[in-house]
Amino acid sequence: MLCCRPYGKDVAHADYWSAFQQIMLDSGGRPHWAKDFQLSADQLRRIHDSGFTRFLEVRNRLDPDRLFTNDRLRSILGD
Repeated sequence: MLCCRPYGKDVAHADYWSAFQQIMLDSGGRPHWAKDFQLSADQLRRIHDSGFTRFLEVRNRLDPDRLFTNDRLRSILGD
């Protein structure tokens, strides 16, 4: 995934984003689950404590058939 395309050119950003993510985690940052990062559902659960679990409970109740999901959400939220 590319973060930007100045003048229509692809910009490699994986190294930058990985370093930024690590800095934020080391500083106690908690990424928003819908943003582009490389954390698993288990890692998010640990970072967000009970908030992540509560969100999944609401999701299970409101979207039990996973109508509003895709591969990216499955990788982030589990299934």
